[in-house]
Amino acid sequence: MIESKIIVVGGGPSGSACARSLKQAGLSTLVLDKKVFPRQKICAGWVTPKVFEALDLKPKSYPHTLTGLTGFIFIFSGYNFLS
Repeated sequence: MIESKIIVVGGGPSGSACARSLKQAGLSTLVLDKKVFPRQKICAGWVTPKVFEALDLKPKSYPHTLTGLTGFIFIFSGYNFLS
């Protein structure tokens, strides 16, 4: 039997960040998720350098591909920004 003081259900971005903070605070924490980890997530390629800094991680330690972006173009159909 696995015992833990805290169980976080869902290991997505918010669940895993919460579990990491709790573990760093010295609390016994278990993350439950229906998927196997580590797993490739398309959105993980959009993590900014500031996120890696906040988590004290190096981008090279991420086991999957990161998407390099140099800019964004947003197009809003039917919205007038000048009015």
